[in-house]
Amino acid sequence: ITLAKTVLGALSGFFGDPSQGLELISNGSFETSDFSDWTIETTGTPFLPWSVSGAGSGAGFGMAPTSPQDGTFVAWNGFDGDGPMEFVMYQDVLLPATDAVLELTWLDRAQWDFGFGGTATLPRLYDVELRDPSTDALLTTLYSFSTGTQSTNPTGDTGWLTHSVDISAYSGQMVRLA
Repeated sequence: ITLAKTVLGALSGFFGDPSQGLELISNGSFETSDFSDWTIETTGTPFLPWSVSGAGSGAGFGMAPTSPQDGTFVAWNGFDGDGPMEFVMYQDVLLPATDAVLELTWLDRAQWDFGFGGTATLPRLYDVELRDPSTDALLTTLYSFSTGTQSTNPTGDTGWLTHSVDISAYSGQMVRLA
């Protein structure tokens, strides 16, 4: 078994200027203390299943504890265990029809240590995608991250990263943020 976890601190989608815009993502900072407005799915047997918690959870085995970046909660998982495995979290969002900028912003952090148990010969992948909610077909990949394999990158911690992507091309559409 290898040990790893992904932490999502906050997701927000804004219509127009983020400092004054209309929030489009429901429960983006998980302040309901659960996955309200999100659908979560997991295949395989994870090291730790999807969870929403406050600061200080998920520590151990050299992993930093959770540390909310917006509000008091974060969503996270221990993304290794008995695979093959896939964690999915998504929300369907109606984007307003507008000529203004539609911007999706989120924070995330990935940590891993492939030194426990067997050899990690495949990288662990993390993608942020827009999908068609009717068919689940991929519309676009907004962000992609790979840990690399145990032989190329045995341990790592990205630290908290902030991402911002213009999704105006999907104005007026219902999209699945996954």
